[in-house]
Amino acid sequence: MGTHDFIQFPPNVEPMAPRTWLLLGQIQATIKALATMPMLPEDAYELNGIYLAKGIHGTTAIEGNLLSEDQVFQLLQGNAPLEDEDHLQIKQVDSMIAAYTAVALDAVPGESPAYSVDLLNHYHGLVLDGLETDEARAGQLRMHNVTVGRYLAPPPDDCELLLAQYCDWLNSEEPVSKWFTSYELALKIMKAIVAHVYFAWIHPYADGNGRMARLIEHALLLRAGIPASAAHVFSYCYSQSRERYYMELQDTHGDFIDGAYRKTMLGKFVMYALDQAMEELESQLRWIRIRQTQALWRERTRMHFPVQLTVPQQRRLQLAIDLTDRCVGKPIDFREIWDLLDIIPAGEFEYSLNMLDRDLSALVKMSILTQGYDGFQPNLDIMRSLFGNRGMYPD
Repeated sequence: MGTHDFIQFPPNVEPMAPRTWLLLGQIQATIKALATMPMLPEDAYELNGIYLAKGIHGTTAIEGNLLSEDQVFQLLQGNAPLEDEDHLQIKQVDSMIAAYTAVALDAVPGESPAYSVDLLNHYHGLVLDGLETDEARAGQLRMHNVTVGRYLAPPPDDCELLLAQYCDWLNSEEPVSKWFTSYELALKIMKAIVAHVYFAWIHPYADGNGRMARLIEHALLLRAGIPASAAHVFSYCYSQSRERYYMELQDTHGDFIDGAYRKTMLGKFVMYALDQAMEELESQLRWIRIRQTQALWRERTRMHFPVQLTVPQQRRLQLAIDLTDRCVGKPIDFREIWDLLDIIPAGEFEYSLNMLDRDLSALVKMSILTQGYDGFQPNLDIMRSLFGNRGMYPD
């Protein structure tokens, strides 16, 4: 090929910076923690829904889709966005929902099909379903040259061979040296990121290559056993730093000099991807810890009340539980609590200002709530024995 000799299989990954390996180790540890942390079924369902919306919104927003993250979430729930929204933008999101569903089903352990040109064409058919043009046909390789930014992709006659080699590499098991024993997950994460870049380099389709590159990265993360909520983090993070994402992708292949691309910088993109993902994975971990704390605190709160409850005790228990779901980690003042009574279940009781004041005072006296100058909040100290030290409390 000459012009694109840097597209080699297996990839020629230059020595990574020490910080890259540190980040890979951190991310592996964080993902393993996410995968093993117990959650209530309703919390797990909510987390998966949140990050499915973030992931699909992220990968389509990078391509210019103007639907909001909330509107994407509504589409996932089966609710159409506002009627005046662009039909093509809704269709683009619907097509990505179908594609992400397909790769999730194909990631079932023991039932995952091998990667092939036909399988990638199938995924591309889902991505471009209803979005075809005369030049960009769903599930068909491009028949013309394309330029992306300052990058000239390989000629169309080379695409099928490159894609076949790419699939062979995706299906291969990377040799793991004794230095990386127990870091297999970290290496699979790096492979997923490199696969993202390589697909962007090959650019085998007339349209949808960016969405496909991120979809394949996501598929590899799922097949590595990473929870879906964590696997969606990468596409979401790319969209949050869209301009830098484009710049980092452009930098991976360098400039066209003397009729060829002479230098690649995969390590720089890998570092960028890991950097962005680490912060969001830590946010996800904090979200789960808060939900765990809320669930545990609700149970500890119930233990402060007798089995047979009087009406005031029922009211106070319900109030304490409802406040738990809204103010773990932050105080809430009397006026905010009064306003909440119209929407939280405790509002079923006919509250007066004096009654609310008495109930809050009673909960403080029982050490269920604490009161400070800025309001009330759950007294997490009653859970000290469950955490062992204050460092385990959610931020």
